[in-house]
Amino acid sequence: TATGRLVLELQIRLPNARVMYCSATGVSDLNQMAYAVRLGLWGPGTNFPTFDLFKQSLEKRGVGAMEMLALEMKQSGAFVARTLSWDGAEFNTVQVSLSKDLTNTYDMSVKWWNMVK
Repeated sequence: TATGRLVLELQIRLPNARVMYCSATGVSDLNQMAYAVRLGLWGPGTNFPTFDLFKQSLEKRGVGAMEMLALEMKQSGAFVARTLSWDGAEFNTVQVSLSKDLTNTYDMSVKWWNMVK
């Protein structure tokens, strides 16, 4: 994503800066980890010279490998996962008819979002 590229660029420009990675997807979406170069999971001194090789290796092994990665990262203190409580939450499904104007606005928003991600 554009944000991920910017985070990566910041890390390159500020090699001595401390970083903390925050992600809503954790390790469930490997593509969202590409900017997390300082975790030391790929690159010089690891078994995976590039992020792509790291990603391919985990994808080949499936969801179990990603779970093992999350456990290993938690154990080392490199990953903390938190969830919000659903206690007391209520949900209702509501159908809303959109005007032609709102439908066009929504469609343009989706096109823009797809372009920037």
